[in-house]
Amino acid sequence: MAGKKTHVAQQMKRGDLVVDMDRLYEAVSCLPAFNKPDNLYTNVIGIHNLLIDHIRTRLGKWGNAWIIGGYADKYKREKLAADLGAELVYCEATKEECYARLATSEQLRYRGAEWRGYIDKWFEQYQP
Repeated sequence: MAGKKTHVAQQMKRGDLVVDMDRLYEAVSCLPAFNKPDNLYTNVIGIHNLLIDHIRTRLGKWGNAWIIGGYADKYKREKLAADLGAELVYCEATKEECYARLATSEQLRYRGAEWRGYIDKWFEQYQP
């Protein structure tokens, strides 16, 4: 809810590689956004990791690569960026802004309490 997808959509160009767990779930399950069956996690993370490896080895003819994720843990975030030679982009949003975006999300209107929990957890775990 911080605007990561929006930022990437505004910056990317045709032919860029975008790695986003939410969209990978959509591709694998044909379910609507944010409907992520737990039993598909192993498959989706496998595809995610393969694409990360493609970025690491520069496999393909993509222009830029964009990895969309929260990455609250500073060590994991910085290690991934260092391994890939990537630039970190922080999409700044307050907890209240995230709650407000959640409240206007048609896709998540029936799962608001669950997603408020995700937002709360991220803000508790984030390490600048």
